[in-house]
Amino acid sequence: MNAADAAARWPRLRRLFAAALDLPRERRDAWLEARCADTPELLGAVRRLLAAHDEPEQLLDRGAAGLVAGLLADEAMAPETRIGTRFGAYRLLRLLGRGGMGRVYLAERTDGEFERVVALKLIDDDAATPDARERFLREREILARLSHPNVAMLHDGGVGADGTPFFTMEYVEGEPLTHWCDERRLGVAARVRLVLKVCDAVQYAHRNLVVHRDIKPAKVLVTGAGEPKLLDFGIAKLLDDAARPGLTGTRSQPMTREYAAPEQVLAQPVTTATDVYALGVLLYELLSGRLPYALAERGEVSWQKAIVEEAPAPLDRALARRPPDEARDAALASTPSRLVAADDARTLARRRGLSAHALRRALGGDLDRIVRRALEKRPESRYASVDALADDLRAWLERRPLRGSNRRYRVGRFVRRHWLPLGAGAAIAAALAVGAAGIVWQARRVAREARTTAEVKDFLIALFDSVDPRESKGRDVR
Repeated sequence: MNAADAAARWPRLRRLFAAALDLPRERRDAWLEARCADTPELLGAVRRLLAAHDEPEQLLDRGAAGLVAGLLADEAMAPETRIGTRFGAYRLLRLLGRGGMGRVYLAERTDGEFERVVALKLIDDDAATPDARERFLREREILARLSHPNVAMLHDGGVGADGTPFFTMEYVEGEPLTHWCDERRLGVAARVRLVLKVCDAVQYAHRNLVVHRDIKPAKVLVTGAGEPKLLDFGIAKLLDDAARPGLTGTRSQPMTREYAAPEQVLAQPVTTATDVYALGVLLYELLSGRLPYALAERGEVSWQKAIVEEAPAPLDRALARRPPDEARDAALASTPSRLVAADDARTLARRRGLSAHALRRALGGDLDRIVRRALEKRPESRYASVDALADDLRAWLERRPLRGSNRRYRVGRFVRRHWLPLGAGAAIAAALAVGAAGIVWQARRVAREARTTAEVKDFLIALFDSVDPRESKGRDVR
């Protein structure tokens, strides 16, 4: 393809790429093949872009030779020669996904000991640099530390007959968090409850001295039972690992740009606060359907500049933001209804089971304060831990005041939380006050009438006394 052809096909390539990102991974190939039947070169280019997007953080790990080979060869179109081969006790069934460093296959156990279907991860031959191989083994070591219901569990590991290292994990059949919630029109509170489960998984990893460093919707799959599973600790960092700075330090800067924290962009030390920031971005996108930085989303500034310098827009204002050209192109490339969904805040609200006005109200106030604190630029200004973030999210669900609030705010929150009993109490108090006033008024009226009666009685008694012959003594009293 010459330069002129490439320039002419670029708008179509961009639209196809953006539209494919909105589809589940298992549907992408069939969708692309149907639209690129006449241009196999375009199909290969889109596939390469998708593969790079899925694991952008691994490009620097592959070395120059691997990077050039990946760009020049149409690897995405190459047949999967490993399907059907065995690695240890497992036979590969089909490809589930690929990235810059490895591939994940659906595999089944075939040694007769017991039946099990797993996700088996292999390192790619052209990515098998010493650093990449060490990072791959480090991911296996990290997963061996973790056993949590919301973390994909490690089952087994080993080395294939050709010397390729592998490990097997729990196979999670689910959808990315944002897509799962939108498809089921989950409300704001239900989405927050799902994020709380993710927070619990991340906090569990932190207690085991593991920082994930790459939390995003694509790495949180929700099962059919509604349970989120945190995946892919391929670039995770061990907090107690000082022996291998090349792997756990910042030399290769592995990250996904839209979800990267400022300290990742600036090549500063990564801590648990980095995951707090990523959870803030995840929560922002899950609730508003947008990413925090409007200028970067529109392409007016780089993501790195926005992450370091731009203040995130308030959640309720993000609903009114027009999506970038890529989102509109993606909508146009799929179905006409998606074009409306890309531009209309009312559609975002309907996906959350609310009107646009009700969604704006729900995203303001405390929920916006929580997200903005998680997205603070300075790590020490964020929540001190994922548990602290989760506590405030639970407080929002229960309509309790957030941590560190002043007395006026806490009183206001108490009144809003208990408005029904307080309103009933106020009504009862008002009724009692009215009743007491009525009783006092009636008592005073009775007292006045009693005094009048007494005076009439005294007058009559005096009148009759005056006509008593003993008193008149012969006077004429007619």
